[in-house]
Amino acid sequence: MATGYGNRKVDAELRVRELNCKQQIAAGPSKGTVPSPRMDINVDTNPKIPFLDKGKKVDHRRILVAEKDINPGDVIMDAEPLLTAIDFNLCYENCSHCGVKFSNSLIPCPDCVFFMFCGEECRQKSWKLWHQFECPHLPGETSQVEGRALPLAAVTSRSNAQTTMGNWVSRYVTNPDGTPVPLTQPSFDPNFGFAHARKERVMIATEEEMEAAKVPLADRDYCAHKLIAYRACRADVWPWAYKCAHEKHDYLNCEYEDYIYRMKEYEREKRLLLRKQRIEKKQGSELHA
Repeated sequence: MATGYGNRKVDAELRVRELNCKQQIAAGPSKGTVPSPRMDINVDTNPKIPFLDKGKKVDHRRILVAEKDINPGDVIMDAEPLLTAIDFNLCYENCSHCGVKFSNSLIPCPDCVFFMFCGEECRQKSWKLWHQFECPHLPGETSQVEGRALPLAAVTSRSNAQTTMGNWVSRYVTNPDGTPVPLTQPSFDPNFGFAHARKERVMIATEEEMEAAKVPLADRDYCAHKLIAYRACRADVWPWAYKCAHEKHDYLNCEYEDYIYRMKEYEREKRLLLRKQRIEKKQGSELHA
């Protein structure tokens, strides 16, 4: 009815049926029941880790240990998941953003039929974070992962998880101030500590080339030019894809080296942050001595 479908006679009949359904539901077995409220954290939180009970510590094994008794009903942790991927076969039962199960009571994306949400809040968050980029490419773009068809969001999110998650223990528990946040600009000169500087990475593939080759956003990195060459080779020799083994090896080896390089940059940034803190602490103690 909200879409303006039908004429006045049909609208009147639909409204009568809607009213009858509401009356049947109100007088049925579900009368008086309400959805279960969300369980928020109900204990004092850690000032450094706002989603965790403050009565926890990290021992030498880097695991959380309770320092006090936990009473029945205490909610000691309330953290949002860093990554949610819904099986394509369950996309109409679970929210595509938070993953909570709401069987057959979800609201859809206005522009596609593959993503369902438990409410307007999750729909808006999903659109803001990633769905605005994948929605124009649906339907049809799915990927076979472990024998199951997953929406493009699951594949993209899984690829980006390696660069966005970081070291959870170091960032939130052991040393939150001495761990760099991934995907941010370095706080130090990239040539700092190198006597003869170093060779910086540069993008070889242009934006126009990546658009023409339809390279996914998650793969538009320093190895994109090798991916384009590999795809072009496969298109030329199809269906004899084995003839492109050399191009495939070049691309995968580039991705591996790029991953190692990024991890080294991350660890180097972390060490420089800790060094800076030690110097500032030493200078502060000398100043007050």
